[in-house]
Amino acid sequence: MAASLGGAVSSSMMALNSTGGESLTREEIAHMQQLIRDLVQGDANLPSANSGAGGGSIGAGSMAGTSMGGPSMGGGGGMAGTGMGTGGVGAGSSGDSPDGFDQIPYIIKQIFQTGREDAFGEQLSIYCSRKVAEIERMCNIHYQEFVQSVDQLLKVRAGTATMRDKIKAMNEELQVSGRKIAEQKADVIESRRTLLNVETALESMQACLFVLDIANRVGLQVGHKKYYSALRMLDELQSEHLAHIAQFSFSRQIHEWIPFMQNQIREAVVEELNQWFVTVRESTDVVGRLAMELTVLRQDRATEILASSRSLNKAGHSINVGTSMEMAINEEYDMDALDSNEVHLEFTPLFQCIHIHDVLGKRSQFKAEYEENRRLQSEVIIGTVFSLRDGDLSGFERYIQQIAGFFVIEATVISSTLDFRSRSSVETLWESAVNKMNTHISECLRDCVDPDLFLKIKICVVAFIQTMGIYGFSVTSLTDLMVSLLDRFADLKKSQCAERLIKIIDEEDDYMPMIVNNPDELDEVNGAFTVPLEQLKSPSKLSRGVDAIVFPKMLPFSKGFFRCCQCIHEFIRGFYRFAEGFEQQSNEMDDLLKKCLDNLLVQNLNGALLRKMSTSGLSIVIQIMVNSQWYEKACHQFEELLQEQRHAYKGVRVVLLASMCFEETRTAAEKRIYEVINTKIDSFMEVTEYDWEATAAVNRPSAYLTDLVDYLTTVVSSTLAGLPNTTKAYVYFEAFDHLTASLKNMLLDPQIKRITIPVLHTLDVDVGYLESFVKQLNDTNAGDAFTELRQLINYGKSESYEDILTQSIRNKKYSRVNINDAVILLEKLKNFDTSYFSKSTAAEKQLKKDIENALRLIRK
Repeated sequence: MAASLGGAVSSSMMALNSTGGESLTREEIAHMQQLIRDLVQGDANLPSANSGAGGGSIGAGSMAGTSMGGPSMGGGGGMAGTGMGTGGVGAGSSGDSPDGFDQIPYIIKQIFQTGREDAFGEQLSIYCSRKVAEIERMCNIHYQEFVQSVDQLLKVRAGTATMRDKIKAMNEELQVSGRKIAEQKADVIESRRTLLNVETALESMQACLFVLDIANRVGLQVGHKKYYSALRMLDELQSEHLAHIAQFSFSRQIHEWIPFMQNQIREAVVEELNQWFVTVRESTDVVGRLAMELTVLRQDRATEILASSRSLNKAGHSINVGTSMEMAINEEYDMDALDSNEVHLEFTPLFQCIHIHDVLGKRSQFKAEYEENRRLQSEVIIGTVFSLRDGDLSGFERYIQQIAGFFVIEATVISSTLDFRSRSSVETLWESAVNKMNTHISECLRDCVDPDLFLKIKICVVAFIQTMGIYGFSVTSLTDLMVSLLDRFADLKKSQCAERLIKIIDEEDDYMPMIVNNPDELDEVNGAFTVPLEQLKSPSKLSRGVDAIVFPKMLPFSKGFFRCCQCIHEFIRGFYRFAEGFEQQSNEMDDLLKKCLDNLLVQNLNGALLRKMSTSGLSIVIQIMVNSQWYEKACHQFEELLQEQRHAYKGVRVVLLASMCFEETRTAAEKRIYEVINTKIDSFMEVTEYDWEATAAVNRPSAYLTDLVDYLTTVVSSTLAGLPNTTKAYVYFEAFDHLTASLKNMLLDPQIKRITIPVLHTLDVDVGYLESFVKQLNDTNAGDAFTELRQLINYGKSESYEDILTQSIRNKKYSRVNINDAVILLEKLKNFDTSYFSKSTAAEKQLKKDIENALRLIRK
């Protein structure tokens, strides 16, 4: 019953919503709620909050009034009062839900609990019937309009069906007509296509015949050696005509045939060029000889004209021989080395080859091949071997002529072609040729000592240089070749001079100041080296106090210095005698002489001094150091001599690097002096015999120190007497520093495990003895060498070893003492037995304890 009642309520509500097209209003929902409550509880049981204005039971009239929203139609107006008054249940429940649906389940539940399902169903059926009647009434009002609309739609559907049939029939007629037209059009198109194919075939046939004709004519042109015309046809064939027959298979064959023919043409012109290369190679030496002979003739004629012009000028007839002389010589010797009775060299094959490669677009490739060919040819020529034994110059002359002919031909190629033979590549070959010529000539003249042979070679080379200058080659690039002649001569002179210098230094020099007994001997010395006047003049009784040169005169340098300067002067004069005639290359010659002189002074003279110094005693080393100072001054005089002899750039100061080398030699001599003295000091130190565990101090200096001081006194008074005061000071300081270091190392020697305080007193006496000796030398810097050793000994003798940790005390007493040295010394001082069974005194035990405490603090 509950299920049927709930379904009825839901069905009735859904029917109302779907039929009316609108949802239930709040008033209708409220009436339904009130109806359900009345059925369940009766009017008396309804809550007062939900009751309306009227009372009594719900009748038909009240229900009708409620549903229509009008005045009450039942007695008492109970339901009407509920609908129109304060709202009854609907108004009260609207506060919980806007539509009131949330109260319906609760009301239905009450209906089932009270058993009023049948009454509720009847009322609900009546309500539904009333709503159905309202819906039917509303439909009857609009029925006529609906029927008319349906009739119109049926008529439209019938018209549409008729229209569809007509369109279908018309389409079938159109398809039949169009099919015939399409068949006729296809026939027309096929005929047109056939006609076009015929026309295309005729055009293609004509194009193919034209292409084949051009290809045939190309072969004929090549056979007649008309290579350029053949290349033009091939280019026209490739760029224009082949595109018209590209669809045919034989066009591909022709396309592949064109590069083959181009390469054939290239090979043909290259073959002709190779034959021309053979002719050039056979004629190179003749061309070079003719060019050099023509140059010599012109130079001889120019010399004659200049000589005659000088004679006319002396006779009072002024004449300008500049341009007129050149024109006269050119007219008199109007000859060409490439076109004469002996040789006729044409360049047509080369020009043709250049032109063909231009057309082929391979100019750069041909240019590289030509340059490589000529480079190889130049290497063959330059690599020619010749000999100058027995004074035979034929091989050398042919060698020079081949090189001259090669570059005369190259100069002609450069001047007769445009952007083909680069000047830079020819200059590269030219420089290589000059360098190799220099090497060959130097090697052939290595064992030559004949000056006449040198002169003949010089004349030949000068003619070669003048010829190359006429053809536009840089004559300055041949400086190495010119220098090669003088270079060998300079080597001979330098070797001779070097042997002489070494002999003077090793055998002839006595390494004693030189004595000059008379003015003649002084003039001889000044001829090699100008002695400053302040070094020669000195006041004397005969001159009444005025400075004068008194003989015999002792000079600071040795006689070996004088003889070495003499030898170097002879080398310079001999060099310039051979260099006569090289005025145009004088700058290079001057540079060569400067280089050779520097080499002679540095490697030979200075090297000999260094070797002598390394094996000599103290006196010789000191004299070498004095001589080195004078060699520095001699270098300046050599620079002045070279400056006077220069033909060019006289304003440029000549500077010899050897002066710095002699300065370094002087420094090396000082180091050698230090080394000799230190070695002697080491020999004295080897005999020291300190008793490091002595219990009593020695109050006199050690014997080895007295001998050492005697040796140093002798050295200071005699050997070092001639040295400058600054040098002496360095020697003193170095010697005493080495001596101090030796004593310190001895004191801190790891092999000595124990040192006593008395030994430190003995060392204190020895150091004091050395300090007193230094004071006699009046050199404060030398005494500073003992400062560190003195402070270390004083620290070992001190009563408070912890003082070294106090910065102020350390700065005052032990500023030079190294903390590690102090630790080593303390370790040695504490190494004695203080056990119960030892015989150590209380003072010794206390000393060891103090030392251990100090070591612990220092090591922290």
